[in-house]
Amino acid sequence: MVHVTAPDLDRFPRFASALEVAQVAELSPGDAIFIPRDWFHHVEALDRFNVLVNYWWDAREDSAPAREGRS
Repeated sequence: MVHVTAPDLDRFPRFASALEVAQVAELSPGDAIFIPRDWFHHVEALDRFNVLVNYWWDAREDSAPAREGRS
């Protein structure tokens, strides 16, 4: 896999194309970001102390609530 912050473009030449369309978001304390399913992403802490929380949510599972006793 390519090293995101120091890519070897000779070994991974298509990564240069990915960098051209890359998006960057700098979050502040209390901010949240939604990253769609299957999107490649890289997280880098800018301060010495930080907390990262992931929550994997699948809307397909929530669209039909489970009912007890369903046959």
